[in-house]
Amino acid sequence: MKKITGLTLFTLLCSFSTSFAQEDINKNYISKGQWLIGGTMSALVSSGSNAFSLEPMGGYFVGEKFATGLAISYRSEESINGFSFLPFVRYYFSQKRLAPYAGLGFGVASESTVFFTPSIGIDYFILKNVAFESNLAYFQILQKNGSQSGVGLTAGLQFFLR
Repeated sequence: MKKITGLTLFTLLCSFSTSFAQEDINKNYISKGQWLIGGTMSALVSSGSNAFSLEPMGGYFVGEKFATGLAISYRSEESINGFSFLPFVRYYFSQKRLAPYAGLGFGVASESTVFFTPSIGIDYFILKNVAFESNLAYFQILQKNGSQSGVGLTAGLQFFLR
């Protein structure tokens, strides 16, 4: 009798945890009216030089999967050191735990430097409102003395607040 009770308890526990996990997988983590606050660090490789940047950001979901916001980027490399302001838009293809997105940023660092950065990325929700983020971005920098382009890989944390 005790073997049957233990086996039954184990089966019920496994069923409950599986159904709870399924609910978690199917849950929407992103919704309209939510705030996106976080930041990333990146290593950029361009023609002839390497760069590093830190980018705190904040945004707002104006639609179910569409966010817009502003990033403030600090970039350090041979020819550019300083801050830039980068308005951005993002479209998320999923609202689930694994949320891929496409983004576009455009900004100005000074009157002679303009940034253009399309990107693709993914947010993985490690908690209800916290996601690990990684993306791959192409960047184009236009300056008075010429242009520069390259590819950057970023990683960071994002907080999704209601």
